[in-house]
Amino acid sequence: AMQVVDVERGERLIEAGAPGDACYVLRSGRAVVHVGRRTLAVLEPGSLVGEDALITGGLRGASVTALDVGKVGRLACELFERWLLAAVIESLADPAGRCLLDLDAASARRRACLHLPLTRLRDPDLP
Repeated sequence: AMQVVDVERGERLIEAGAPGDACYVLRSGRAVVHVGRRTLAVLEPGSLVGEDALITGGLRGASVTALDVGKVGRLACELFERWLLAAVIESLADPAGRCLLDLDAASARRRACLHLPLTRLRDPDLP
């Protein structure tokens, strides 16, 4: 489901302050994460970037710009959420068969679910 996109050197993948619409996996080339002229990180192939805004529902905290010609995998927000929800629900199912999280319509049909918005996944106090 991930769309492979060619990127040019200097191409902006993510703009600080914009809403999150997708996350990216660097397949080749490098990218820099920056706020203004301040470099926060240099990303290598295999790096995932942009997922924070998808998880929190907030705006992008930094910009990401390609340093090299390369390729990225682009995963739209809706697909990322479905993938993440499935992974979280499966990993948090308890031995009694109860779902510990109710984050989508499918899990709403399961009994004894804890109703928790996706943004709470970043909560350090999450059990």
